[in-house]
Amino acid sequence: MFVRGQCSADLDRVEARLVARTAGQGITTAWQAVEQTPISGYYSGTVTGSGGWYNLEVRGVMNGVPSATTTTLLRVGIGEVFLIVGHSNAQGGASPSVGSQDDRVNSAQFLNKKQWSDYDQTADVAHLPFHYGHLNDTIAPFHNIPWFWGQLGDSLASRLNVPILFYGAAFGGSNMLQTYMAAYDIPFTHGFIKYSIRMPYVNIRNTINHYSPVSGLRGIISAHGVNDGGSSTAEFKFHSEQVVAKTRQESNLSTFPWMVAKSAWNNGPLNHILAAQNALISQDPQTYEGPNLNQIENWGRTDNLHFNQVGQAEAARLWANAIVGSPFLSQTTSITPKPQPSGLPPVSLSSGVWSTTAAWRNDNAPQAVQQVFIKRPHSIEITTSQTAKSIFLSGNINFSGSGKLLLTGN
Repeated sequence: MFVRGQCSADLDRVEARLVARTAGQGITTAWQAVEQTPISGYYSGTVTGSGGWYNLEVRGVMNGVPSATTTTLLRVGIGEVFLIVGHSNAQGGASPSVGSQDDRVNSAQFLNKKQWSDYDQTADVAHLPFHYGHLNDTIAPFHNIPWFWGQLGDSLASRLNVPILFYGAAFGGSNMLQTYMAAYDIPFTHGFIKYSIRMPYVNIRNTINHYSPVSGLRGIISAHGVNDGGSSTAEFKFHSEQVVAKTRQESNLSTFPWMVAKSAWNNGPLNHILAAQNALISQDPQTYEGPNLNQIENWGRTDNLHFNQVGQAEAARLWANAIVGSPFLSQTTSITPKPQPSGLPPVSLSSGVWSTTAAWRNDNAPQAVQQVFIKRPHSIEITTSQTAKSIFLSGNINFSGSGKLLLTGN
């Protein structure tokens, strides 16, 4: 878990620990060093712990004595993160829905309707929230109701005993053909899906690029099929394969996992789409078998298509049964969180060359406008012309070749 913040620049070190919020829902850790001698006035580093629901406590140590005062961040989770894709039966239909009852089930949430609308019109990540909260409202980047995902989260949190985080990229009224065309920049026209901003695929892209580096991402759970009746078996399979391939390319993870629901009911089964879904699952070892949502027949649907409240509860149950115990959780490589250096000054991590990221904490190599901090006993070598605002030097700088350093002071 990446941890960052501001601190006094004369500390011996900054320490942190994870404290289980509830007995049995995590294991409280010992104090762990986040950063030794944080000379820049900022600290950054990592804390490790087992799956659970925690408060994060941070303290400074000066002259070997831990501070009696700690800073606490509430509701910190180590658990499972999923991205939902699909159409309206994944984004949410007309039937009333309920949020999660378990505090450990969360989503990224829009702060107001305008923020969601601004994102809907532009797909600009500047409108996406980094406000995480209990899943009882929106599920960024695109869902504006909880639908049955809160119920699924409750079941997963109870059965896996870890927190659950959802992102929602499903787009009501879309199909896999449009998702494929948007992913590969193939123009199409539609009454309300904006190809010009790469809807609906852009919601997947924005989650992979904007959210997953911060929170990590187990994989995608997909419920396409109902709106694809006009595609042949081969067409739906091809479009799906290409979308899966695009997510693996953009995540830089060739084995990025998908779980595909058998979902193709519109007043009866669309058997040619079910055949395509079965082929996807059987032919790609990183595409896993999801629930058979066609078990929810017209009794669970308001209009012989969209889930009613009984159907929502059943969909949540079927998804939970498919996920728990699946290799989708136990045998896959997920996207892991990465350090977030934005706003942090460059601080040396080890001896090395100025221009190489490996010499700097969080791969944060210096930019010309930044104050640079070189810690003892690190020795940084400058081999070419470099520029910085200023230098805080407790280690060493060596010059070789054509190396020189210009300090601008601004």
